[in-house]
Amino acid sequence: MNKHLAVMTIFLSVCSSVWPQTANHEVTDNSLASILPDTVITNRPDGREVIYSESSHNIWQSNGTLGEDNIDHKMKQIVFGNDGYVYVRNFIVHLYGAEGWIKGKIDGDTLRFPLPQKYYTMGSSYSQRDFTLMAFDKVLVDAGGQMVYTYKTDTTYPEMDFVMRDDSIISTDPTKLIGLANATYGNTWSQFAMSNVTYTINKDTMAQMPESVTPKTWTFEYKSSNGDRVTRMVSVATKGNEMYIKGFSKKFPDAVIKGRVDGNKMVIPNRQLLALDKKDEYYAYLLTLSDTIVKEEILGEMIDVIEQKIRDSISFDYDDIDGTLVSADNLIDNHGTDSIFYYNLYKTVAFNYFNPVAATPAKPEWIDCWSYDTGASLSFNIYSKDENDKFINPDSLYYIIYNDDQPITLKAADYSMLDSDMTMIPYASDLAYVDGNYHGITLYNVNATRIGLQTVYIMGGETRRSPIVYYGETDGISAAKGSEAAKTIYYDLSGRKTSNPSKGIYVKVVERADGSRSTSKVIVK
Repeated sequence: MNKHLAVMTIFLSVCSSVWPQTANHEVTDNSLASILPDTVITNRPDGREVIYSESSHNIWQSNGTLGEDNIDHKMKQIVFGNDGYVYVRNFIVHLYGAEGWIKGKIDGDTLRFPLPQKYYTMGSSYSQRDFTLMAFDKVLVDAGGQMVYTYKTDTTYPEMDFVMRDDSIISTDPTKLIGLANATYGNTWSQFAMSNVTYTINKDTMAQMPESVTPKTWTFEYKSSNGDRVTRMVSVATKGNEMYIKGFSKKFPDAVIKGRVDGNKMVIPNRQLLALDKKDEYYAYLLTLSDTIVKEEILGEMIDVIEQKIRDSISFDYDDIDGTLVSADNLIDNHGTDSIFYYNLYKTVAFNYFNPVAATPAKPEWIDCWSYDTGASLSFNIYSKDENDKFINPDSLYYIIYNDDQPITLKAADYSMLDSDMTMIPYASDLAYVDGNYHGITLYNVNATRIGLQTVYIMGGETRRSPIVYYGETDGISAAKGSEAAKTIYYDLSGRKTSNPSKGIYVKVVERADGSRSTSKVIVK
């Protein structure tokens, strides 16, 4: 994932004029402190829960530098309690793993949260540290003759207030920093603070496939963030001039995006709601991007840097006869709408009508076969292409493993994910570790002597099979002498990719610039 951050150092030259002057904030109601709980509130209070969409400015400290960002469309739980108070869950956005609620008083259209307020506790009884929510001011201090910014607790600021306006809850003092203080060590600032906090009801709706139209199967082609060209299946429905596409998002496969056809162009608007991501607690959106080359000075040299710009829409060249949509721009499924913080990046995208006809699948390619007394670890490539290098539907692609010309049946007793025995294994089955074309699988209770692989494609009412390819009896992935290595990948004996092999035995795959590959076993001591 690539989160768009603005990272700043703590030095004056970078940080000056970031925060405007804080407004005066005086409270005379001393009774507000009486509502403070004695302990951190970790259980959801009883009452009416409303899910708001949060926008805020956030800062944090890491390894001596300060980072900052603006977040939007963060899902925020607010409970209007049966006891007459209001509660906000996990107020500090970037503090993960600390479950808690802050408590406030409802005073007309104002929500008043007393400060300081207990936020969370960490450590054991011997090393316990307590953290509270407090107000802070950004100040300059002399650090060994150099002026630097830091954050100082504002003990004169006894409450944080919000005003309710229509469907929004808005901070009455948006530039004031509210953050985390270490109560165990003198209420010093503890890495996190926020300002400009607003909560709004999100009224956006998700597109749906039209019920009156039978969708067709298309392919979605794009370059992934690592540069690989990827093809996947999607569903496309056209109703009048409107086109609906379901399945483009790897993260949210049920999400639908909607575009409009105008002659030989099809335009998909930006900022379409895709899903409610309850794990990351964000509203996920479609964003459309274009790559712009800008000059940046790096180590005294002007370097071309690709900068991603959010666009209002993405435009495709549309061929109704051949069924193609082609664009040089990019799509992302993103946390929110205003900053680039994506789940997945899809570059130079294209959609193509898929003709579901029978085809003979391409032969599998061996990487390695590691045999031992009671089984074997296999690694190989299976391509979602036919023997003529044309794309085929991976959802209809299977493979069979052979031992001495006999198909191997994987037993449910050996694989917890199997409900019944299986001989023909689906392309993307979680019996294997799958990473693109790469597959790694372990065989149990098999006396492996002569191991072979065969791909099977079921389409158009036909079943077609590739020749059986036996390990060690074909070239498999052969080394191309004189070719420069472009990428080296390591896999463990269970078929999992690893970037930092530690002690043990690994399969080393070298992919060269000319497309050739070689494989070898390596021992890391």
